[in-house]
Amino acid sequence: MIKQTLVFLGVAALSAQTLPDTHPLFERDEVHEMFLTFEQPDWYQQLLANFNSVTEDVPYIQASFAWRDVRFEKVGVRIKGNSTARVNSVKKPFRIKFNEYTKGQKIKGIGSINLNNFNLDPTMAREAPYYELARAAGLKGARMNYAALYINNQFHGIYFLGEVINDDYIDQHFPKAERDGWLYKGDIGSTFEDRGDEKAPYARTFEKKTHEDEDDWSDLIRLIAVLNRTPQEDLQAKISEILDLDSFLTAMALDNLTLNLDSYVAMSQNFYIYRRPTDNKFEWLVWDPSLAFGAFTGGNSAEQMRTLPLEWTGTGFGGGGGGGMPPGPGPGGPPPGPGGPGGPGGPGGASAARPLATKLWAIPEVKARYREIYKRLYDQVLDVDKLVMRMNELRTLIRPWVERDPNKLHTLQQFDAAMTQAAGVPGVPGGPGGPGGGGPGGAAIGVEPLMRGRVAAVKELLQQQ
Repeated sequence: MIKQTLVFLGVAALSAQTLPDTHPLFERDEVHEMFLTFEQPDWYQQLLANFNSVTEDVPYIQASFAWRDVRFEKVGVRIKGNSTARVNSVKKPFRIKFNEYTKGQKIKGIGSINLNNFNLDPTMAREAPYYELARAAGLKGARMNYAALYINNQFHGIYFLGEVINDDYIDQHFPKAERDGWLYKGDIGSTFEDRGDEKAPYARTFEKKTHEDEDDWSDLIRLIAVLNRTPQEDLQAKISEILDLDSFLTAMALDNLTLNLDSYVAMSQNFYIYRRPTDNKFEWLVWDPSLAFGAFTGGNSAEQMRTLPLEWTGTGFGGGGGGGMPPGPGPGGPPPGPGGPGGPGGPGGASAARPLATKLWAIPEVKARYREIYKRLYDQVLDVDKLVMRMNELRTLIRPWVERDPNKLHTLQQFDAAMTQAAGVPGVPGGPGGPGGGGPGGAAIGVEPLMRGRVAAVKELLQQQ
């Protein structure tokens, strides 16, 4: 086991942050052996039926859970995710909710965990280094590790083990005075375009995660209204009153530098915003970087990825660019996501605007701050040699488990070559643009040559005005 440390430079270089207490699930690099036992003989069919039946609030089914000396007789289990759940395999991504049936049942303050299946990441090492870079940049990156999952005493596969962004996450990562705030998750179509003053258009794409009983969306609606209705000359001052600009600009710079395009700028998803009760400003929380380091291209070629403009935005599925979604995990697949095919901002919709980025970058002072943050990330945080070393360190840790994994979604040969060569992604239609669409057949670009080329290109881009 290797003590988890930030191998990157510039820890908290951009802003002060509250570091969470040491937690036994994340204190060192480790493959945690976790055991789920289902009494239901058709447990998998139940999980699949629950996932396919709804678009949100997927029901849990009951299992028992064991890890080290922890024994929980009742926990909730469900399939989670979107494209990662669409793989044609029993190795689905799971959420385990320890306190679904027993109030207060947690592991040192954590009531839920995610188990991610690497469906679109043949390196099996993208998420943890991205979050470590985020924390080094001053953002509140979720903590990650690995889990070897056993189901009914049979080894089911190796997974990424990660924190869930919820009340427990807020308690772990924010100081006490900031813990009773308002949390929203951005799903596909959460573009921040102005859709009026009523809740309904925004509730189709955003999810309210705290204070749900209040059913008050006025803070989110106000943020969007200020962004879109304020004269450009007044926008910086007005939006700075309600948005932590540095957290947003840092996240945008990090996503651009690490080619994490399955994010706001292309897919208009995979982020949270949290309104702190101390100053009523929204803070940007990065989320789900499973396709960082070029695993999702947004329809760009490998050369276009390396030379991606610093203020790039793309259409993702929300604007008709890129490939289609892979088929669902069961017969017919899950229902369409928020907005529905062709709906406003939904998959296949016509909208391609990302005004939270483009309107702010259009302000000279904000663009200058963005470039300053970007340069500090380039100079002080991301070191490609250390990134490659870190990813290979994690891959060495998990390789024996990958070899044994009876349900692995990539061959061992693909895993071994994924740092330097394109590796196919299962269940993804051919052609660039879909998740993992680095080339025909949904190949994820090799990380090392891509990121070395990216860093070389960024050096030149930063010198341009």
